[in-house]
Parts: sequence; structure tokens; C-alpha cells
Amino acid sequence: MTCRELPGAGLGPTPDNMNKCLHTELSSHEGTRSEFNPGKTVIKLGIDVHQECYVVVCQEGGGNPKPAQRFKKAAFLSWAVRLKQKSGAEMHAVYEACGFGFGLQRQLAALGIACHVVCPQKLDEAQQKGKD
Repeated sequence: MTCRELPGAGLGPTPDNMNKCLHTELSSHEGTRSEFNPGKTVIKLGIDVHQECYVVVCQEGGGNPKPAQRFKKAAFLSWAVRLKQKSGAEMHAVYEACGFGFGLQRQLAALGIACHVVCPQKLDEAQQKGKD
């Protein structure tokens, strides 16, 4: 079944056609992403920093992000080293600035992983920068 065969197709999302667009040429961009990103694979890590652990989402090359994984702090660093050694890929990590400082950024940089600490921003419902 394609999207056009679903009840309400072309009329925008309805309860009948939401989340049912499967097995179409455009259902996943994963195949086309690699066409625009040839060459060496890049691994990107999005890190949510917590006091006891890190929650990490990994994206390899132009593929879809993998489900989030929870790591104890020491286990994350050893996992990241193994991933870098196994893949030989260029790696980038990012996390929001928080009260835990830049220790993680320094540790990742020492392992050869480019790490960016970004400033959190509040967005209003229209996805505009908030005035707070």
C-alpha cells in the first residue's frame, strides 16, 4: 500500500493515514544520504549529560540515528574508544552546556573525538528564540 492509496491521502494527516506510509520510495532518505556524503564515514554522537550517566544517540554516516543508549560515565568513554578504533571513522560529539562543566569535552578531545559544547536555547511554540 502506498500513501496515495490510504483513505484521506492528499488531504493532510488524518487518523487513518498517520504513520502508515510504508514501503514507498521516499519513506527513508537513508539510501540517498550516502549519495551526497561519499568517502570516509563520520560518526556523530548526541549526548545528554546526567549526574550518574550519559544518554547517547549515535548516527553513523548518513544513516538514521540509532535508539538512545544509557551509559555509566566510565563505560561511555571506553565504548567511544572501541567504536572509534573499530570503525576508523571521524567522530564528533555534542552536548548542552550544563553545571557539569567541560570535563567530558576534554576527555573526548584527548581521545581524538571532536566535541562541541552548545548553549541551550529556549524556543517558544512557533520555534522562535524565546525572550527569556
